Amino acid sequence: MNILLCSSSVPYPLNSGASLIVYNIVRRFSKNHKVYLICLTKNQEDLKNLKKLTKCKIFEAVYRLSFPKPVLIGKIIDILLSAPSYYTDLRYPKFSKNLISLIDEIVEKFNIDLIQPHGLLMSTFLIKYRKIPKVSALIDSGNLSSKRELFLSRGLSYLIKYLTYLRIRKLEAYVLEFFDSAVVVSEVDANHIKSFHNDIHLAVIPNGVDIDYFKPRENIKEENHCILFFGNMDFPPNIDAVLYIMEEIFPLVKAAIPNLKFYIVGENPVREIRNLNDGRNVFVTGFAPDVRAFIEKANVILTPMRKGTGIKNKILESMAMGKTIITNSMGAEALDTEAKKALIIRDSSQALAEAVIKVLKDDNPNRQLGKQARKVIEEKYTWERCAKKYEDLYTKILKQIKTY
Repeated sequence: MNILLCSSSVPYPLNSGASLIVYNIVRRFSKNHKVYLICLTKNQEDLKNLKKLTKCKIFEAVYRLSFPKPVLIGKIIDILLSAPSYYTDLRYPKFSKNLISLIDEIVEKFNIDLIQPHGLLMSTFLIKYRKIPKVSALIDSGNLSSKRELFLSRGLSYLIKYLTYLRIRKLEAYVLEFFDSAVVVSEVDANHIKSFHNDIHLAVIPNGVDIDYFKPRENIKEENHCILFFGNMDFPPNIDAVLYIMEEIFPLVKAAIPNLKFYIVGENPVREIRNLNDGRNVFVTGFAPDVRAFIEKANVILTPMRKGTGIKNKILESMAMGKTIITNSMGAEALDTEAKKALIIRDSSQALAEAVIKVLKDDNPNRQLGKQARKVIEEKYTWERCAKKYEDLYTKILKQIKTY
């Protein structure tokens, strides 16, 4: 197969869920098929990362388009005028025309069989392209994510987020009508989309883990009374999770364990997160070249989520390393039953704190959960398995098209 993948960002470095999915799937998929890439660039940093990506040689060819930088008034209008034709015909008409022209050129030159835009934005720009089959890698339901934002918002923030919710709901429902299939990472996202758009064909394909990179090592000593949260620290769901831990869970655990250490690891921590660092009990590290060192020394990976949707890569990676993970129902919702059995799931702040205290005070920790977690990842959540599901989906769609 010859696949054209369109991404709204440069899928490198591997510091986001989007880049992890694109890079790892293509890396495996390109062993038997040819994959071409169009990605949007916004600044010089994107151009540097694009050069690094091309050196990986997982794509047959890489093309880029500069995406216009939205101005404030444009963002406000975006919220109010949510019709997809507004984006393609009024908001970015020149960009839209250039994108379609480039796609036409690549499709004809390389005999492309199928196009896969990654995310809602790129899918929106490909609504009118109907020359070959299309699969939208939606990944998460933006509508569900924006709906959850409402529950934690007040005042003017609530109004803005409510308008955003209505916009994304309309976009998601409309855009998917024009695709042969769409991919999401969890049944939760799929069921939410089907609740207002039952006609679309949805494939549920969970993310994977590089199990050769994320794996337990013997004779690694954990740091006493150490908990960890990691992820991009300018990502709103992660920011909210850390603030929730600090406000409602951390004080309860620290009262029982005064020498508690809480590591917050991840690039681009916003000021609100940076200010949590006290150098005694709370450590905000910023970017970590190798997050595995922090995962290894932590007694507990604590990931209670209140915002966002989709699968949590931080949980998958920690499971692959055989760690004890404490989360809530939302944090674990995208995982199957067997995977959930390898986690400690609690929903109230008190129950989460008690679970953390129990693990930290255990002089003879039972590592069975960690072993169980690693086994589940090996059996169900590898990138090889993920790529195979994408391959099966593409094959099925192309066969169906040929029978018409």
